[in-house]
Amino acid sequence: MIGAKWGGPREGWTTVALLGVVLWSVVHSVEEAAWVNDLDLLVPLALAALLVGLVAAKGALRPSVAHLASALLGLEILVLVYGNRMSGPTWPDKLAELLGHVGAWVATALGEGNSRDNLMFALVMGLISWTLGYVSAWLVFRRGMGWAALALNATVLLFHLSSSYATLNYHFYVLLFAALMLLVRLELSRRELFWSSAGLEVQGRVRGNVLATSAAAILLVMNLAGRGPAEQPTDLFEPAWARFVDNWQRGQAQFDRLFGGVQGPPVVAVGLAFGSTMQPREGFALGTEPVLKIAAPRSQYWRTTTYEVYTGQGVVTGELYSERLEGDQSVPIPFGAVEQREELEQSVTVLASQSNLVFAADTPVRVSIPTLFEWRQGQDDLAALRLTGMLRKGQQYTVTSAVSIASEAELRGAGEGYPPTIQRYLQLPPELPQRVRSAAIELTSAAPSPYDKARAIEGFLRSMPYETRVPPPPDGRDWVDYTLFEQRAGYSDYYATAMMVLLRSAGVPARVVSGFAPGPYDENEGAFIVYESEAHAWVEVFFPRYGWITFEPSSLRALPNRPADEASSLGDADLLGGGAIDDPFALFPDEFFGEDGGSYTPSLPARRDIAWIAALGVLATLGMLAGLGYLAAMAMFRRGLRGLPWHVRWYAQLRRLAGWSGLSGQPSQTPYEYASWLGQRFRGSKILVDPIADCYVEGTYSGRSPGPEQLAGAARAWDQVRLALTRRVLLRGLIEAREQGRVIRARIRRHLDS
Repeated sequence: MIGAKWGGPREGWTTVALLGVVLWSVVHSVEEAAWVNDLDLLVPLALAALLVGLVAAKGALRPSVAHLASALLGLEILVLVYGNRMSGPTWPDKLAELLGHVGAWVATALGEGNSRDNLMFALVMGLISWTLGYVSAWLVFRRGMGWAALALNATVLLFHLSSSYATLNYHFYVLLFAALMLLVRLELSRRELFWSSAGLEVQGRVRGNVLATSAAAILLVMNLAGRGPAEQPTDLFEPAWARFVDNWQRGQAQFDRLFGGVQGPPVVAVGLAFGSTMQPREGFALGTEPVLKIAAPRSQYWRTTTYEVYTGQGVVTGELYSERLEGDQSVPIPFGAVEQREELEQSVTVLASQSNLVFAADTPVRVSIPTLFEWRQGQDDLAALRLTGMLRKGQQYTVTSAVSIASEAELRGAGEGYPPTIQRYLQLPPELPQRVRSAAIELTSAAPSPYDKARAIEGFLRSMPYETRVPPPPDGRDWVDYTLFEQRAGYSDYYATAMMVLLRSAGVPARVVSGFAPGPYDENEGAFIVYESEAHAWVEVFFPRYGWITFEPSSLRALPNRPADEASSLGDADLLGGGAIDDPFALFPDEFFGEDGGSYTPSLPARRDIAWIAALGVLATLGMLAGLGYLAAMAMFRRGLRGLPWHVRWYAQLRRLAGWSGLSGQPSQTPYEYASWLGQRFRGSKILVDPIADCYVEGTYSGRSPGPEQLAGAARAWDQVRLALTRRVLLRGLIEAREQGRVIRARIRRHLDS
């Protein structure tokens, strides 16, 4: 076996190194994303698993025994590594603490609620890294299925990059290059094994030439592919793609539930990204690109997703059912939305790259294209609308909404005759701290109606500072309790969730809604232009007969416009017992804010040019290296030729360039002998080489200089032959490998014939 004489794997250590680069590109992208702490061991774990998998693949153990041994070894390493990072004074204490983390997380996974234990994310990533390294090594070195190992790693990396940051995308290009080189090396290894079985020895330079030439070709193809047009998916695949995106979003909700503490660097909200789970995040920055153009008669909030269940650490959409609706098919009217509604038509144009979400004012009742209608316990409880097909940039749809025009007086008089199905919008976790419930009661004690309670809580939260970067609650702490009593600041997700919980504590049905704020009106377009920076969360409160009504607890946005009349004279000061809005925290016995309570600090626009700057820097570096390489090659090529007569220089350049391409010939050959020899081995070159040889012989041996016509003919011949020889220099490795293959095949045929 090739390689046995030096104790390495038959596939060669180059194969091991290339597979290591493939694994590095996957696990290092997770480590560099810095989602949580304790990810610094992912790369060592993956590479250690690679070596374990290599030993197992080349060993004599049965596969089942090898797999079990690897799993136990990986588990032991994970326990040792992360157990030693626990805070206990002794090893049994550390182990008990680690098992406590695992047990609590498993209980959450099997039940309900959210986990914010970041240690479990690090453990799961470590387990995935170990498994990925071992399985990849087994597939390559035991099964010979390099393509399967590469497909596995590429899938994991693409899933991670789809939820990560654009600055990490270079890992994909590293993986792509290493993966293609690995396939080349494995194919060469298989050919070497075949040649070895026929008793033929392969020259070492063939292997190096093939790898070097393949690397150059792969880089060239990757560069050309990056410059090509980026086609969108065809209509044939879009239904399947839409289903995949929908299922992926549902899976993302489960991920958010189990790993709610995952933060990473500040999140950049880009495009039309809205999940089915809302978690407290440390901070975010909103993009500045336009995502929607909405032609509508008046400004509205553009709703897409509603959230029902509060877990203490986040809000989720809850259990959903779905059904396909055809274009212009009526959406069931939500229960209660029967009075004071008028239809409002909106023409929505997608300005982002693509979208499968329906954005609509208030309550959508018709969409011009097919949609996936999602509801909760009954079809009269609309949760969300999704498009069955993915819309691309520039495509549009029309949606008709039933928009509330109920006045403040009508909402105040709606009463509390809630239908039984609305009770789930009063749900709160039993472990909700009592001081949150008490705060809700105090805030609404002077409010005579549910509408006034909503206004009181809305006004209270709007008096709190709006900040886009706040620390998330510690593990195990209730999100709203921590926001109100300790953090005392936040952004729209924080305040919408707090308002929903406070209203439910006061007996008022409410839910959180996400989508976009109205956006500025463009006179030229005759439409509202919605930017990424308009991404927002707010609250809807349920009123009998009038349905869900919008409220805005964030001071960043203006209060929703509602028809007012003389009956609605009860002001915010009256609701809070005489001037409580001016001193909202006087309601509580403990002091809410220090003197440095903070103020609204809007984030700077997200830098959109970082990737371009990095790309230009890489291109400039590559260009500089290519230029230096070209200058060095030209200096070597022209060394010793300056000052020579042209007929001598052309012939010397011919011999040198031909020698670089592997056609150096013998030093004893005369010019005519070399020209004849070269014409036989480099087909089509004789007609070009002869004028150069004739010119050289005429000027060197005849005692007279070549004539103008002869010099011109030699110059034309050199201009043509140097291009052909330069191509041969660049492809020398492939040409020699092909010629070596021909020789080997001839030997094999002779060997078989004998």
